[in-house]
Amino acid sequence: EAQELRRLAHLYGWKRVIVVTSVPHISRARFILDRCFDGELVMASSPEDISLSYWAWTYAYQTAGYVRAFSHTGC
Repeated sequence: EAQELRRLAHLYGWKRVIVVTSVPHISRARFILDRCFDGELVMASSPEDISLSYWAWTYAYQTAGYVRAFSHTGC
């Protein structure tokens, strides 16, 4: 997705994009997209009710995702 954002931004001359994702994913999405997009990223959360059990699960999932993202370099 980050590589596709870079391609589309170059193709259409985008300098700013709005990214809509879930609250737990915002931080990691910004980290990954920042590697590929030099413009301004505006992060927005989609409205949703998140249960405590989902928060616990997604915390572990996002943490694992960060470990994977840190292990990759470049876009």
